[in-house]
Amino acid sequence: MNESRAAPARLQSSLLDRVLRQTASGYDRENGGFGGAPKFPRPVGLEFLLRTYARKGDRAALDMALGTLRAMARGGIHDHVGGGFHRYSTDVKWRIPHYEKMLYDQAQLAVVYTEAWQITRETVYAAAARDTLDFTLRELHLPAGGFGSALDADSRGGAAKAEAVEGAFYLWTADEIEAAAGKADGSLFAWIYGMEPGAKPGVLYQRRGVDEAGKHFGLDVQAVLTAVQRTRAALLRARDLRPRPPLDDR
Repeated sequence: MNESRAAPARLQSSLLDRVLRQTASGYDRENGGFGGAPKFPRPVGLEFLLRTYARKGDRAALDMALGTLRAMARGGIHDHVGGGFHRYSTDVKWRIPHYEKMLYDQAQLAVVYTEAWQITRETVYAAAARDTLDFTLRELHLPAGGFGSALDADSRGGAAKAEAVEGAFYLWTADEIEAAAGKADGSLFAWIYGMEPGAKPGVLYQRRGVDEAGKHFGLDVQAVLTAVQRTRAALLRARDLRPRPPLDDR
């Protein structure tokens, strides 16, 4: 293409329609995303779907993008304590991530979630964009300026553990959540985010909705949201005391 002397060809809508058909053929209607495990966010593909909706009002394209963004926001690929997104999911349901966090993923996904909010005005997309940018400023920003390229997946599991373990920084038990946030808030948060009492340490994912939690605990929705916010802040403070994953400062 660079060597061509011909005038640049106009991008034909038929080509875009063909890309849309190919994209749709790989869509996972049950879990969101495209193809099987491992599942990557593919923000460029999601941008294409949002622009297809803007260009021709294709609701199916929008639904594929929003379905994927909602599934990712609920899943373990999303850091529900510190914000931002891990590199990819090792399973089709977005629950178990590869824990590395890449700068370019945060940049691209912040844009996609912002554009999803611009289309829908639904708070789930705005919240994901905000916490992704908050994480990037807090944990990837370098003292001399600029941003580091990634946080490693591995970190030491605790003061007594010399060896690095993948995901150790991000795993919780229900008891740890209650110790950090208190019995009432901690048990509610653990119930929403899939941490069963007595279970081994696991990654947080949104297993149940806020409305469902309100009915289960006899609280209104705003009280649930407030408790979740308090618990996230408490868990972030507790997590900051753990050995941190190394930052790639390139």
